[in-house]
Amino acid sequence: MKLVKYLEKEHRLCEELLDLLEGWLDSGREIAASRIGMVLEVLLQALVEHETIECTVFELNGNSRPSARALQKEHDDLSDLREIMEFLIENCCDGTLQELKPSLAQLANRFRRHFRKEEDELWPSLKARGEKAPPKGMERELEERERRLEFLVQEVR
Repeated sequence: MKLVKYLEKEHRLCEELLDLLEGWLDSGREIAASRIGMVLEVLLQALVEHETIECTVFELNGNSRPSARALQKEHDDLSDLREIMEFLIENCCDGTLQELKPSLAQLANRFRRHFRKEEDELWPSLKARGEKAPPKGMERELEERERRLEFLVQEVR
């Protein structure tokens, strides 16, 4: 399994969840707060694990290559995105979907922008230096994570 292919697949699965949230927003109907919370929790978990894998795979911590520094900066900039998600998870039961709409729309836009930046700008330069095989034992972990994320995406639909 090529690591970047795995990370791209993970982006697509997260985009499915974003599509679901945006569909709910566009429909104008009320959706149970628990369903919104479930989607947000899956996204948050995927984001945290995704960052951990990228740091491991691309050896971001302490890497002085410009492409690695750019990817690390992108992840540093995501800290407020995680805070937005945590706030929405904590407060999704307190408001209606329409009240949460601006924050959910901002969240979806930020995720999509992050995915594009990684895939279009950052990963190609990292891949150019030669994509490594996953560290020993990581391939099984990645396959399990992929199956778990696919299952969670199906569950919240």
